[in-house]
Amino acid sequence: MSPPRRAAREPRRTPLTVSLTLLAIGSGASDALSLTSLGTVFTAMMTGNLILLGVSLGHAHFASALPAVVSISAYIAGVFAAAWWLRGVRASADEPWPRRVTHMMAALALIQAVVLSWWFATGGHPGLAARLALVGLTAAAMGVQSGAVNALAVGGTSTTYLTGTLTTLTTELATTTGEPLIMRRRVMVIVAALVGALLETVLLIRARAIAPALPLVTTLAVIAIARDR
Repeated sequence: MSPPRRAAREPRRTPLTVSLTLLAIGSGASDALSLTSLGTVFTAMMTGNLILLGVSLGHAHFASALPAVVSISAYIAGVFAAAWWLRGVRASADEPWPRRVTHMMAALALIQAVVLSWWFATGGHPGLAARLALVGLTAAAMGVQSGAVNALAVGGTSTTYLTGTLTTLTTELATTTGEPLIMRRRVMVIVAALVGALLETVLLIRARAIAPALPLVTTLAVIAIARDR
C-alpha cells in the first residue's frame, strides 16, 4: 500500500505592502539625510537632482553641480547592477518575492551599513570628500532598491519615484479604476516616505551620530520578512 500523499503546501506570500512601506521609509530617510547633511542633493528621487543640476549649470556654479552628478551617476550604476543581477526574474503568484530580490536587499543593507559606519566614524560631520562619497554610496543603494522593486511587478508603485506613484493613485481615484488593496498600498508608500524623512530629521537633531541607521534598519526588516515567507 502506497503511503498517503501529503497535501500541497500553500506558498506563504510575502506581505508586499509592509515591505514596500518599509523601503519607502528608508528612501525618505535617505533623501532627508542627503538633502540636509550631504550636499543639498537627493539620493532616491532623481527628478529633483535633474532640476538642481540644470539650475547649477545655468548659474555656472559647476562645483555645486557635482553632488547631483555624483548622485545621478551612482543611482544609475545601482539600478544597472540590480537589473543585471535580476535579469529574467519576475514575481509570480507562486513566488511573489523571488529569492534573488532578497539577495539584492542584502547588497542594499551592506551598502547602507558602510554609509552608517563611515558617518559614525566622522561623528556625523563628514568632510567635503566624504560627503560626496556618502552621496554616491547612498544613491547607489537607492538605485539597487529601485531595481529590486521593479522585479516585484508592482506597476505604478515605486519606493523612490513617488511622483509616478502619486500620479497613478490620483488617476485611480478620479476614474475609480483602482483596486482598493493596491490603492491603499500606494497611499502607504507615499505616507511612508514622509514619515521616513520626518524620523530621519529627528535623528539628525537628537542622535546625529547614528542618523543613517534608519534606512539600514528598514532594509533588514524587509529581509527578515522575506526570509519568513
